[in-house]
Amino acid sequence: MDLDTLVSKILPFLSTIILAFIGYYQAKAKTKSDKEKDEYDRLIAENNRTKSDLEYYRKRWRTAEDELDQLKHKVDVRSGTSIISNTNLKSERKDKNE
Repeated sequence: MDLDTLVSKILPFLSTIILAFIGYYQAKAKTKSDKEKDEYDRLIAENNRTKSDLEYYRKRWRTAEDELDQLKHKVDVRSGTSIISNTNLKSERKDKNE
């Protein structure tokens, strides 16, 4: 079989094969907008997780502050005189009643 015969038999299918490969690789490769959307979704999920962690630690902080205030009050009541100063150096919490 000579080269001309081989080329004449393969040539009609060559464009179909090339288009099939191109279509496959285009479908497989993500576009830039898909990659940006995936990154955006990942950042949103991470942000939500961080917010929930922050709220958890804020609640723990409030609980610890309340326990500390109760202990200071108990010490003041037991001693009769104020061992611990009544002036509070920290600012009042806005959400103390929560």
